[in-house]
Amino acid sequence: MKLTKCANGHFYDEEKYSSCPHCSGGAGNGGYGDMTTESLVFPGTAGARTSFGDDDVTVSNPKFPEKRNIEVTEPVVPVQQRRNPAEEDEEKTESYFNWEAIRSNEIKRAEGEVITKNEQRRETAKPVVGWLVCTSGSNYGSSFNLYSGKNFIGRDVSNEVCLTGDLGISRIKHAMIIYEPKQRRFYAQPGDTSHELFYLNDEVVLSNVALNDRDVLTIGLNTLVFVPFCDERNGWDVPMPE
Repeated sequence: MKLTKCANGHFYDEEKYSSCPHCSGGAGNGGYGDMTTESLVFPGTAGARTSFGDDDVTVSNPKFPEKRNIEVTEPVVPVQQRRNPAEEDEEKTESYFNWEAIRSNEIKRAEGEVITKNEQRRETAKPVVGWLVCTSGSNYGSSFNLYSGKNFIGRDVSNEVCLTGDLGISRIKHAMIIYEPKQRRFYAQPGDTSHELFYLNDEVVLSNVALNDRDVLTIGLNTLVFVPFCDERNGWDVPMPE
């Protein structure tokens, strides 16, 4: 390639064209002169070293006799690394009810065994341990699932039991229902942040109180009946690691 600059400042390949294709309206390159990029150097630079295939061409600017080389840096493509499963395990809290399925499936995966959909489901399942059924108030007719551990009650959707439409109920953590899976016992307890009261069978709850089948909770103007699933007959229990 022999790069030449015409009188109008256009650059073209003298070996390929007899005259400047830009000045002739693209006649020298099949009529596509308007699609050619004209600038080969940055304004104000003495020159630039560029590359066209395997050929290196130095373009000079007559106003600046010295040459300036521009090195092209290839972009670095980051290598996407897979996270270490051990690190992921350290960040994840395993449910009381599904830890055994997680351990069992880990062994099967390591040995290349097929894991059924039911076995996969048990890894992430969140079993229901009981319900609260609203019999009066702004949530009349609704039921709410209870899960192992702490179940907070309040107006906000972040609570496990969300009681909307009753300003007598604190927005967050007015009260809580606790399920303790080892002994399969339920408890009612005041919330962590609320200053408001609630009642169990018309008695104010000021501390941890045992909760029994068909007990009645009064929170604001809502009345809730407690219905357990996990009891002395039913449960999701599995042996815990020693």
